[in-house]
Amino acid sequence: MENKLQNYIQKHILRHLTKSLILFFSVTLFTSCFVDDDTNEICTEDCTEFKGQLRTEDGRPIAGADINLEYTSSHIFLSAVRRIATTTTDKNGFYKILAFLRDNEIEKGSNGNLGLYFDVNQISNALPNNYLKPKTTFTSNGRVIDAFKAKVFFHQIYNRDTILENDFIAPMKGKIQIKIDDFTPIVENDYFYATIIYDYSFLNPVWEFRQSRDYNSIRLINKTSNFVFNYETILNGDTRINIQKSKNGITTYSDTIIKLSSPNLTTIELKY
Repeated sequence: MENKLQNYIQKHILRHLTKSLILFFSVTLFTSCFVDDDTNEICTEDCTEFKGQLRTEDGRPIAGADINLEYTSSHIFLSAVRRIATTTTDKNGFYKILAFLRDNEIEKGSNGNLGLYFDVNQISNALPNNYLKPKTTFTSNGRVIDAFKAKVFFHQIYNRDTILENDFIAPMKGKIQIKIDDFTPIVENDYFYATIIYDYSFLNPVWEFRQSRDYNSIRLINKTSNFVFNYETILNGDTRINIQKSKNGITTYSDTIIKLSSPNLTTIELKY
């Protein structure tokens, strides 16, 4: 009797283990990402031209930045990337790519994205300190995510024989000092939150960042003091200070928009 029971248990476990392995390999197989690298191919006819310049707001070229042209498509349990071409900006910050686009990459209703990409790390390393460097990491649910890729998507191209020109412009850096006066909670759980928001790509309407709006937050809870905070932000563009506070148990919201025109430190006083 004991042997029969053991055999039954072993067969039961083996059957479920086999099913689990089949499911694991099926999911792995059918949720794969395929990469097709065509960057060594040279376009000789019916070429689409992508060109532009990477530079700072005041015209300083950003040299040595890698630019990649890719087509990404997604299906159920499957994604595919075609690396079409790559180049590097020259000493004057200019780039040019000649590429042959496949029919499915330009046809109407395509289920993929054709885009130019560059690594924000390279831009950050190339910029002197008087320019605002883009953040190369951000935090999501406590995890630090790797460098952003700036990108521009071409949602529809009707003809291969087309020239598409897109510049990227890095902004100058401004500095703000925020003073919060008289933060004195009246009841328990009174608080003061201020979020400093700016759009790093405000000079580049076609370029998109993984996190196009950069921000810093001030959070004061159950403390009594005056506080001073220093931040970097964009020059010549809008910086929004979003304020949420609870005073005597009553919550209010407000926005303040500033535009810095000088790289010198600008002081802003906020009242609780």
